[in-house]
Amino acid sequence: MHTRFMNSLNGSDAVLSFHNYSPNLGKHLHPSCKLTVKVSTVFFNGAVSPYLTIFSNNRENDNETALCKTSMPTLECVATHPTGSLRMLSNLERTIACWLLAATIFAGFLVPGLSEAFAPFTTVSLLLLIIMSLLPMGRMEGDEVFSLDAKVWEIVLWQLLVLPAIIIAAAHLARVNSALTMLMITTASAGSLFASPTFAELLQVNKQKALQCMILSTFLMPFSYFFFFTTVLHSNIELDVMAFIYRCMILLVLPLGLFLVYMGIACSLPTKLTESIEGFSRRFTIFALMVFGVGIVGPARDLMWSDPGQFLLYLLIVTLLGAGMAYLTAIVMFRQGITDSLTASIVSGFRNVGLGFVLLSGMASDATAEYVGVSQIPIFLAPLVLSLIVRGKHSTAHMQVAG
Repeated sequence: MHTRFMNSLNGSDAVLSFHNYSPNLGKHLHPSCKLTVKVSTVFFNGAVSPYLTIFSNNRENDNETALCKTSMPTLECVATHPTGSLRMLSNLERTIACWLLAATIFAGFLVPGLSEAFAPFTTVSLLLLIIMSLLPMGRMEGDEVFSLDAKVWEIVLWQLLVLPAIIIAAAHLARVNSALTMLMITTASAGSLFASPTFAELLQVNKQKALQCMILSTFLMPFSYFFFFTTVLHSNIELDVMAFIYRCMILLVLPLGLFLVYMGIACSLPTKLTESIEGFSRRFTIFALMVFGVGIVGPARDLMWSDPGQFLLYLLIVTLLGAGMAYLTAIVMFRQGITDSLTASIVSGFRNVGLGFVLLSGMASDATAEYVGVSQIPIFLAPLVLSLIVRGKHSTAHMQVAG
């Protein structure tokens, strides 16, 4: 049976996709069926034991049906040749990264002069962050990264076109001033956060769909910005189109081209070399994100000390906007199923506002710089908060089973 890893065997959770089904698992499965093995832990006979649950997923209706359960030793024969590259950092490294990101944002706001020292490196660190975020996907199949699935497009178009339109209409009805409306659209038209697949993994929802939505929304976000800032908000905003296109070429087209080149040669490179490249890129991504985050919060830090009320207003807007978009998306996408609706909620609620700000830097005002700096607070704290919540749920579940 041919297998491809969808997640690494990190901790107690993993997912493998079986592209050729075994007759022993179901002789009457439709050829378009995909079998998925989900690795979990159960408390049995006084000890925690890993189990595999095999699901049948019919691509025609996406209904999952549990076929059977089997013990962990059967995993050993298929775990010796991992060919995918969605392997993440180890649990320890992920925990350290979460705490580092939280410490970084606090340092940026509390240490005088730190943000100013890192500010000249924000664009370079963002470019490297984008490139390094793509490299770990180099050994994946093209359709696993760039999806033409109708559900993925539905989520992304909702995210980049419908949600911003709803926000503009609501702001108009509530008579919100144009400056605040522009700030909210800067968030609502941004692509998904690069960490969205990691958040999906932490919350145990559809990580691959989160990855596909993140990739698609990142490369479509310039069209959303261009449409809303030139057609809808043109009376309040003047966009330098050529400068905007130039920044899109540098920050999006160049990384995409480099990634496609790497994707083409990755499978022919020695496995140890590609694993070293991908491992380095994951760790460097954290470092680049820290540099970018510290460098971009300078205006927000100044606002925090000079006008705490405005600072708290921006923080409230950022928090409510993200939560509101996530909640509304979960309701609208619920017909896709609970798992996919939660996945859509994650990619819609966590937006890459920093990248949007750099793309729009030619027209960004001081207020925009302050707002974007404030928006980094929930972004940098979210990984730690989510990991603590998930860890607490796991601990509670194990205690209940043990009791």
